Amino acid sequence: MSWISLIPFFIGSLLQTKVLLINKPLAHQKMILLSVDSNQPKQVASKISDSKGMTRFRVENQKDHTLVVVTSYKGLTYFSDLFSGNQVPKAVLPIVVYPTKEADKRVHVRELNLSFEQRGALLNVDESFVIDNPTHFSIVGKKMEDSDKNEVFRFGLPNSAYALRYGTGFQREAVSFDGYDVVITGPLAPGRNYFSLHYSVDKPRLRLKVPVHFSLPISKVEISTNKAALRPTGLNFKSAGKKLFENQDIYLFQADANHEKSFSLKISGLPLNVPFTWWLPLFSLLILALTLFVPRKLHLSSVVPPSANEKKKLLSDLRLLERMRKREMITSSEYQMKRLRLIQRLSAYYPETKGNT
Repeated sequence: MSWISLIPFFIGSLLQTKVLLINKPLAHQKMILLSVDSNQPKQVASKISDSKGMTRFRVENQKDHTLVVVTSYKGLTYFSDLFSGNQVPKAVLPIVVYPTKEADKRVHVRELNLSFEQRGALLNVDESFVIDNPTHFSIVGKKMEDSDKNEVFRFGLPNSAYALRYGTGFQREAVSFDGYDVVITGPLAPGRNYFSLHYSVDKPRLRLKVPVHFSLPISKVEISTNKAALRPTGLNFKSAGKKLFENQDIYLFQADANHEKSFSLKISGLPLNVPFTWWLPLFSLLILALTLFVPRKLHLSSVVPPSANEKKKLLSDLRLLERMRKREMITSSEYQMKRLRLIQRLSAYYPETKGNT
């Protein structure tokens, strides 16, 4: 092995980058080489692009050393592809930046996917959508009232949705709420932008109304369900067959939204789930009637208490109920009603003690 071949090992490898404004070289652009091995990125070097948009960095040959080149243009940050310190790209590494624009009529929701999964009294919803930006501009939106952020687009959630979790495309600092609307304040890059989220609906009854609302026009809608009885209405949905996913049949429906921004979607075929809050007034009336019409001479002492084993089981159920509440496995109304029932049954073990007269 020649000593000349060892020179790159000691002095590092040459990294060449080229920054382009769409397809034209961008001069006098600050380019930063970052190390992203830790949670806190570290600046390695900084250069200014020349008249041809070129910058050159000397990169140390370090194994398991992940690097990226970053630049900012018009207030937006752009990144190169990631590369390793011991595998520096030999070809010129391009970074493309774009001019900005508030909005464009050609930006639209290319495809909206809603997946409904019935699990007992819960209905889990996985929502994903693709926003197509066919322009050569980064869409940055308009300034919102009483805020220093721009609204790029928004979409609505059902008013009964809870346990919301964001997936692809969402950044915490670029999301805000306006009632039941989710407002996106981050830019939309040219090309296709992918988003996904998950939420649940508590105790849907027979038919669930899902108001679909976007600030952008929608081209196509696809619905999937895990039950043959669950069917969507509201658009001219057509069956797209079924597929096997994770050992269960998934039923597919498709419709053309004709670039509408909002429509009323209904999911029918759900089981009847009556919330405990509906029964609470009836229980209250029943208890009141019993207190009015049961003879006064009937005392708790005349009621035969349950066995000691059942007392132990009731206390165990009460502790389990507390754990379920802390883990948000049941709703607040279910917790209150089930706790009331358990305490009523346990009260037979703790008779009221009369004071001395």
